[in-house]
Amino acid sequence: MTTSSSTTRLLTLDAMRGLAALLVVVYHLEEELHLAPRGYLAVDFFFLLSGVVIARTYTPRLERGLGIRGFMTERLIRLYPFVLLGVLIGAARRVGQLLIHHPQQMPWPDLLVALPFNLAMLPTPLPGYGLFPTDGPIWSLFFELVVNALYAGFLIRLRSPQLLGLVLLMGAGMVALFAGREQIAGGPDWAALHIGLLRSGFAFSLGVLMSRQLPAGAPRVSALWWLPCVAIVAVLMVRPPAGYGGLYDLSMALAGFPLLVWFAARRNPAPAFRGAASVLGDISYPIYALHYPPMFIAAYAARKFGLPPMLWIPVFIGGMAVISHGLARSYDPALRAWLSSRLQTARSSTSNSRVALGGITPPAPRAP
Repeated sequence: MTTSSSTTRLLTLDAMRGLAALLVVVYHLEEELHLAPRGYLAVDFFFLLSGVVIARTYTPRLERGLGIRGFMTERLIRLYPFVLLGVLIGAARRVGQLLIHHPQQMPWPDLLVALPFNLAMLPTPLPGYGLFPTDGPIWSLFFELVVNALYAGFLIRLRSPQLLGLVLLMGAGMVALFAGREQIAGGPDWAALHIGLLRSGFAFSLGVLMSRQLPAGAPRVSALWWLPCVAIVAVLMVRPPAGYGGLYDLSMALAGFPLLVWFAARRNPAPAFRGAASVLGDISYPIYALHYPPMFIAAYAARKFGLPPMLWIPVFIGGMAVISHGLARSYDPALRAWLSSRLQTARSSTSNSRVALGGITPPAPRAP
């Protein structure tokens, strides 16, 4: 039984994104928990979801003249507050390792080189540490910006048959690259940069294509909204038989995730469940961007105090969820508003300088 929803927010996808982000944390604690062996596939799910949401939100605005520069500025402002916080926490962790002479410490010269690049949301040029040694998961946010630029400058101009051809070509590349392997992996380091580009490019482009086929209005309320939520959890917690891991991963990236997103994007939860779905959506990005450095700090402290994993890990995950929700409601909007105002001030100053220097900005050409 279905009725019309009063909101255009895709709340089922919000809930799925939050659950997937929590399972990324569980995956990074795999040495202790062994509960989400396929948690890394959440990245492919996130890229697909991003393609759907970005195209749904920004295609009309880009067609009305937002421009690539304006679009990328908005995307950077959206992503940067938690990147900044995650990199600073990660840098503090690296400094702590140096102070206690941790065996995995990053030498001061390398840290001083890597930090400014990571603060600028750019990969460190140093080999051997991964693209973002201060906060590892940010590698996928770097590729998010790359495919965002690709979307605004290229994908949006493609007709659907052309975009379908590109998706099929990249899908074939995924099969050729990962067939016979035990898992879809690659992207966080320089040696696998091309893999990260292929994973993000395929999933994001497929999401853009899917967005063109989805209804533009509000999703209907459905009693079946919870099915894709349960499914995304199950997908990331499955442990395929030996020798079938790569086949499982490919089937999820190429078909499983698109089917789940297609089903979920058409259904919203009933009003009684919208609050929970909204909270899961709100915490998904901050918990993904922030959990990695504190996880190592918490694990080190737990070992020092002799706390068992079954005690400190639930407290850590629950605490990260609560902190993420608070930051999403306070820190994030405040810093985004400040960044927006600073950029607006900078643009106004540039315009005033041009006028003072006698410069003339020509009007935009009319469409033929």
